[in-house]
Amino acid sequence: MKYTVSRINNTDSHVFEALPSEGSLVLTRMYGKKKVNEFDHGWYETQGYEQVAAMNASYFYLNNVVGGLWVDSGFYVSPFLTDKKFITLIYQDDQLILDELDDYTQLRVRYPNANLMGQFGSPLVKDGKAYKGDGIFDHSYGRHPRSFIGQKASGAIVFFSTDGRGGNDRGFTEDELRGVAIDMGCVTAVNVDGGDSTTLVIENKMVNTNVNRPVPCVFMFYAKKGYRLTTKIAKPKKRIVLDAGHGMGTAGKRSPNGIREAQQNYNVMFRLYQLLSDDGEFDVMMTNDNMAEDMGINARVNLANIWGADLFLSIHKDAFRGAWDASLTGILTLVYGTSSPSVPIGKTIHNKLLDVTGMRDKKVRYRPDLGVLRLTKGAAVLVELGSMDDPSDVKQMTSARWFDLYARALFEGIKDAL
Repeated sequence: MKYTVSRINNTDSHVFEALPSEGSLVLTRMYGKKKVNEFDHGWYETQGYEQVAAMNASYFYLNNVVGGLWVDSGFYVSPFLTDKKFITLIYQDDQLILDELDDYTQLRVRYPNANLMGQFGSPLVKDGKAYKGDGIFDHSYGRHPRSFIGQKASGAIVFFSTDGRGGNDRGFTEDELRGVAIDMGCVTAVNVDGGDSTTLVIENKMVNTNVNRPVPCVFMFYAKKGYRLTTKIAKPKKRIVLDAGHGMGTAGKRSPNGIREAQQNYNVMFRLYQLLSDDGEFDVMMTNDNMAEDMGINARVNLANIWGADLFLSIHKDAFRGAWDASLTGILTLVYGTSSPSVPIGKTIHNKLLDVTGMRDKKVRYRPDLGVLRLTKGAAVLVELGSMDDPSDVKQMTSARWFDLYARALFEGIKDAL
């Protein structure tokens, strides 16, 4: 058995795994509600078992009634008519099975030895492939704290539960959760109740940071006393805030022929965001993904400071005279001051930009007057990727090849610097 914590999709994600041979998977419910860490199963505890993990389970109605058919540890619990919108999860002969039969009498005949059976929301994975079923839920598309129960090809049962409502965690959409289940190697997985219900308890301690809303049903895993649980908490990822300078309506900030700086800054930022996110070593946030709006400096900086960013990188193009002038070409990097911890990071990024682009070196300069550099608590670097006043720079910066080149140079520079 093992419990791990890692950052996935810019969200703290908690995973409990256990083989069926290591204990017993239990699904239990009650009339009414209580917090996940308050549930237990008296029968198992009288047999010398201890609860290792517990996680919120299925949906419930406003009157606290849990819908659907329920079988608790082999004991028949309730014959409520099943809801066709939901899928039935069965655990029989150490296997999790998804079935869309909507007549509970048929389910009981088909799975006579089921240890547990219950109805749940969106299926995620079936037979090792992404599977959505017929149910459509409003919550599927937003980012929320999420949980799923799944099973790997090895037979290991998986409880997956995230943070993700406020703080430093953005949460998951249902499709993102489905991708995580597949990446983990789950051959079966189903989305269970999420949002404020999202709770994982390990050895009687709640491990995620959600509100632990009272719920009427939980999954639990019980093991014989003396069990061994391995815990691994991954090294925190570096947090990067990407900032595309200006907005489409900002006065000036364009080439003499009308090319807007904001558009070019956003092109580079979006590509760099993708590279950093795909790398797996960074949590990445953008100050603003809507180039139509020009955020104020304080709003940009506050976002980075509240999040505790390790690096704030502001992406710009030099816009100086508003008239063509080829002498203004080149790469310029700005940092706060000579003793700032941003200096070595800025120099590393600057040198990588020069190496990759081959552009003129306009040096690393100190600008303690710039708010994005002065007010940021962590390291802050502002890069000027060419000039809006140089015709050759403008020509290259508007091509997909060049904004990809800029993004890759910045990505490599960040990797080397951090």
